[in-house]
Parts: sequence; structure tokens; C-alpha cells
Amino acid sequence: SESEQTLREAKAFEIKLAENASEIESLNGKIRTSLALIENYGQRLGELNEKLKGFAEREALEKEKLKALGVELEALREKEDLAKKALEESEKLLLQTKKIRANLLRMDNIKHRISELEASIRNLTEKVGFFDQEILERSERVKQLEGKLQGSRFEDFQLKRTKLEEYQANLSEKIRQITAAKDAFLKEAGMVENSLKRRNVLIDELKALENRQLYLEAVYNNAEELENMYMRVRADMRARNIGTLSALLNEMFSFMYTNNAYSHVELDSEYNLTVYRKDGTPLEPKLLSGGERAIFNLVLRCAIYRLLALGFGGDRADGLPPMILDEPTVFLDRGHINQLLKLIDLMRNKGVGQIIVVSHDESLIDSADHVFQVEKDPLTNMSSVIRI
Repeated sequence: SESEQTLREAKAFEIKLAENASEIESLNGKIRTSLALIENYGQRLGELNEKLKGFAEREALEKEKLKALGVELEALREKEDLAKKALEESEKLLLQTKKIRANLLRMDNIKHRISELEASIRNLTEKVGFFDQEILERSERVKQLEGKLQGSRFEDFQLKRTKLEEYQANLSEKIRQITAAKDAFLKEAGMVENSLKRRNVLIDELKALENRQLYLEAVYNNAEELENMYMRVRADMRARNIGTLSALLNEMFSFMYTNNAYSHVELDSEYNLTVYRKDGTPLEPKLLSGGERAIFNLVLRCAIYRLLALGFGGDRADGLPPMILDEPTVFLDRGHINQLLKLIDLMRNKGVGQIIVVSHDESLIDSADHVFQVEKDPLTNMSSVIRI
């Protein structure tokens, strides 16, 4: 009857409704799980961003250290110039010291000459006193004789007196000349004594400059050793990095271009790349096609990533940030996209913990382990991530 048919339809609808409710509950559980995963991924991305920030800070710190070393080397070069100038000044002071030493010898000779002149002056003074006494006595004698003689011998005594007076005048002039010479010698001796004091000051300055020169030479030698060590370490690190990067690059290049027209890649000491054909012809990367250049660039990025992984303790990248490829299919045709998929699988097999690919290409989306879609609300202009 019609009522029984309606009852059956109602029961069927009730069963369907229960099934739909169960399915809705299951979907809600999946949504909650997806949201939890998205939150975990967000936290993981935050942690990785912090690590990236830490690496950037370490890199900036190392650059600052290198810059500080450069400044220190420049300062040491300036100190070297100062040391050279100090050495020139020391040589000048040494020459002045030699001149002062010659003046000292001359001063000794002058002092000896002054002593001789003083002795001569004393002798002459004694002689003058003696002659003055003799003249006085003879004058008295002349007066006595004048009274007695009153005549012819008076002129003789007068002549002798005149000669004695002339001799006394000559003797006084000679004493004056000797005294003037003595004053000149004393003045010169004072100048030499001042030069001697100046010599002592210059000797002290010379010793200070010599000590400073020794200090600057030691600093310069230390700077040279530091610079040489820095150059050796830098050259050694570059050689090791270039060798390792070249090996990784050729390993991945061979994997990507098996049975292709290219044989290997060469990386020189200046990080210049050259691609070689099978026949040995060198080819610059810029001469490759657009798709080949894009693949080559991706291979190079992956090789650098693996080099960083080696620097952090092995060929495993678990401790490194995720590898991010932003729209890697630009300039790639279908064949090159397949090569890109091979490259992603290779990096996954090498132990890269997480590879994030931002792309609209369906083949990349289909090959992903997890797919997330970014949607933007036109009303609030806010973006949200939805797992598909």
C-alpha cells in the first residue's frame, strides 16, 4: 500500500541520513587531523625560518669577523708605515748622536785649552804683579838717583822707565787678549754642555723609539702570520669546497643527463662553470636552451644544498631547512618536467627531510606526498591553506 511504501522510504532516508552523519563526522575528523597537520607544518616552518635566520646571522657574523680582520690588517699596515718613519727618525737621531759625540771630544780639548790658558793667565798675573812691584821700587830708586845725580844719567833712567812702561802696556794687552780668548772658550764650552744635555735627551728618545720599533716589528710579524694563515685557510676551504661541489654537481648532472649529448661539468677555482659535450667540446651554460639552463640551475642548487648538508655532518640533510622550489617548471617543456621529477626523487633519496614545491603543474601536484592549496577570501583579503 501507499503508506507502507512511504514508511519504507522514510526508513531508507533515515538510514541514508545516519550514513551521511557518520560520513560527515569522519570528514570532520579528517579536517581536524588536517588542521593539526597544517599547524604542525606551520610550527615546523617557523622553526626552520628561525634556523634560516640563525644561519643568516652566523653568516653576517663571519662577514663582520672578516671585515674586522681586514680593518686590523689595514691598521697594522699603518703601524708598519709608522715604524718605518720611526726608523728613519732613529737614523737621524743616531747621526745627531755621532755629531754630539764629536762635539764632546772637541769640548774636552777646549776644556784642556782653557786650563792651559788659565795657567798662563795666572803666570802672567804674577809677572804683572812682580813688574808692578819692580816698577814701583825702581821709581823710588829713580827719585833717589835723581836727587843724587842731578844730571847726565837721569835721561838713561828716564828711557828705561819708558821702556818698562811700554812693556807693561804690552803685557796688559796680552792679558786682555788671553782673557777674551778664555771668555770665548767658556762660551763655546757652555754651548757644548747644552749640546750634551740635548744628546742625553735624544738618546732617551732614541731608546724609546727603538723599543717602539721592536714592538711594531713584532706586531707586524704577527699580522703577517695571521694574514698568511687566513689566506691558507681560505685557499684550503675554497679548494675543498670546489672539489666537493664539482663532484656532487657531476654526480647529479650525470644522473640527469644520462644518454644525452653532454658528458660532464667543469668547475674552476673562480666558480666558473663549463659544460662539455660527449665529443669534448666545451660549452658555456648561457649557450644552453632555456629548458636546459633551467634544469642546470636546479641541479646546481641541489648540489649546493648537498654541500651544505656535508658541512653539517654528512650527506644527510635532516638537520637543514626544507628545500623550496618556487615555480620550477618555468621554461620547462614536458620532457624537462619529467627530468625535474627525477631530480626531486633523487634529493628525497639523498635524505632531504622536506621538499616544498610551489607549482601549478598537474604532474608535480600528482607526484606530491601532500598537496596544499592556498585560497584567498575576496571579502577579508585573507589567505588560508587547505589540504587537498
